Amino acid sequence: MIKRTDPINLGSVLLENPQSCAAIFSMVQAGLLLIDAESHTIVDANPWALKMIGAPREQVVGSVCHHFICPAELGNCPVTDLCKHIDNSERVLLTAAGRQVPILKTVSRLTLEGKEYLIESFLDISEQENARRELAASEERYRDLFENANDLIQMVSPDGVIQYVNRSWKETLGYSDEDLRRITLRDIIHPEHLDICMLAFRKLLGGENIDSIETTFVARDGRSVELEGSINCNMVGGRPVSSRGIFRNVTARKKAEKKRLESEQRYHDLFNNVSDLIQMVRPDGSFAYVNPALLETLGYDREAFQSVVLFDLIPADFRDQFRDSFARLLDGKKSGMIETEFKTRSGRRIPVEGMHNIQYVEGEIAGIRFIWRNITERKRAARKVQEWNRKLELTVETKTRQLREAQASLLRTGKMAAIGGLVAGTAHELNNPLGGILNAVDVLRQNKKTAPPSPETEEEIVWLDAIASAAERCNRIVDDLRNFSEHSRCRFESVDINRLLLDTVTAGADHLERRGIAVEDGRDLSLPVIEGDPAQLRKVLENILKNARTAIAENGSIAFQTRLLRESERNEPAVQILISDDGCGIAEEDQEKIFDPFFTTRPVGQGTGLGLSVSYGIVKRHNGEIDVDSTPGRGTRVTVTLPIRQRQP
Repeated sequence: MIKRTDPINLGSVLLENPQSCAAIFSMVQAGLLLIDAESHTIVDANPWALKMIGAPREQVVGSVCHHFICPAELGNCPVTDLCKHIDNSERVLLTAAGRQVPILKTVSRLTLEGKEYLIESFLDISEQENARRELAASEERYRDLFENANDLIQMVSPDGVIQYVNRSWKETLGYSDEDLRRITLRDIIHPEHLDICMLAFRKLLGGENIDSIETTFVARDGRSVELEGSINCNMVGGRPVSSRGIFRNVTARKKAEKKRLESEQRYHDLFNNVSDLIQMVRPDGSFAYVNPALLETLGYDREAFQSVVLFDLIPADFRDQFRDSFARLLDGKKSGMIETEFKTRSGRRIPVEGMHNIQYVEGEIAGIRFIWRNITERKRAARKVQEWNRKLELTVETKTRQLREAQASLLRTGKMAAIGGLVAGTAHELNNPLGGILNAVDVLRQNKKTAPPSPETEEEIVWLDAIASAAERCNRIVDDLRNFSEHSRCRFESVDINRLLLDTVTAGADHLERRGIAVEDGRDLSLPVIEGDPAQLRKVLENILKNARTAIAENGSIAFQTRLLRESERNEPAVQILISDDGCGIAEEDQEKIFDPFFTTRPVGQGTGLGLSVSYGIVKRHNGEIDVDSTPGRGTRVTVTLPIRQRQP
């Protein structure tokens, strides 16, 4: 009789072939335990079991099997408690060190010498478990990749049934799982692409891989979705099982490409058909390209024009000036409209004006694009305007003489008194006597000039001239007073501040040149037009420029610039005009009084003191601001800020 606490040698118990059984028990590379079925005590263990448990034979034999095998299954043995004949399942081995090892365990009953035993074998399946977990994780990663990919992924059976689509596919095309059970591949392909797609599908089932394909699917709501991608076939045993397709939604890109092509076509049509002369000039003066209008205007064909450079087109008397302008552009200096002349192939001269745009490549100037306009007709019209102006001046002179004669006649008959009742206000009341004074002086002066010459007559004429000059100055003061006092006569219209500023500076350019005063142009040519009264704004610019000119002795400079303010102090977009001079400046004690009426730092008789006062009123009527920053001995800067749009009353 075998005692439960005594170790048993399995080889001595198995009587049929004790030597073979003992050898197998010792050498098999799986854990083997012989367990008393009644007490669940381990009565024998093979070397492999001891190795897996990590304890010596003395510690294992005699212990309850649940200390090592299935520690969580105490009282729930599949064979003795659950009455199974054989149990084959995955369990957990608890090693002597407390580590849990997954095992595949087989338990069966064994009767030896009339006593019930359990023979339990187990294998370490840690590697299989790890591989299974890694496989499951890999499958989860791929599933997550497919489901969360932005590309559209689908699997289709050889008969066109849709087997699988990812989330992006369903979201893009709008089909539900219920829809997918009812439709086939043919149902989602746009009719215009159906034939070519089905041909590609047949080639795919024949074993060809299609690395690139473009097609259009029809979404559930009828939208066309343009796609590009690749498809391949899953073959098993030489037979197609399914096709796999990965597509990218390129609808937006296709639309953008279509717009780009349309834009390029419009640009191409514009470039080829516009009447302006377009040229791209490299820094050395050679042409990168020119448009057909330039060749036609100058009388060249493309072959003959290949050897021509820009300076060949400029007449000799304009060439040096144009080279200087071109060099300034290459130095990165801004320039406004350029006016010059071109010489045709036949030698005819064509006046042109143009705008330019500097092209950069990696920070270096690669060329300058010019857009020239033939201004022959404009020049011809300007000459006609000059002729008309001369005729108009003669007409005005004649009419003025006739008017003076009529005024003299009115004065002589006393009828001028009727004019006084037609005006109101102080300024108008002053205008009438001033007009009378000027007319009277004119009559007296005419009488004196027709009288026999004498020293007394000459002296009287000098006094009459002085009276006329004083009266005219009073008249100007009255005009300034009227301008200063009028607050509701702005006639707002679109005004190009850059052009208005340039015209105002140009009007006084001769005077500046005679005094050696340089002008620096810093306008921002991208300024938008504003709403303003051009006549009144011109008066503001004239007053500021006149003050700057007066403040400079000789050989100074005046700089003017414009800039855009995205948001001014009034929280609205505005433009700024800045006019600076390097003249004498304004004394600190006078700077607070410069906008006061009749305040002037000039000698008596050289200024009314109303220039900045009038300017201040005009700017305020435009809802703008005017500021003066001056340093005695260094110069003055005047800043005028004007809103782009006037507020609605």
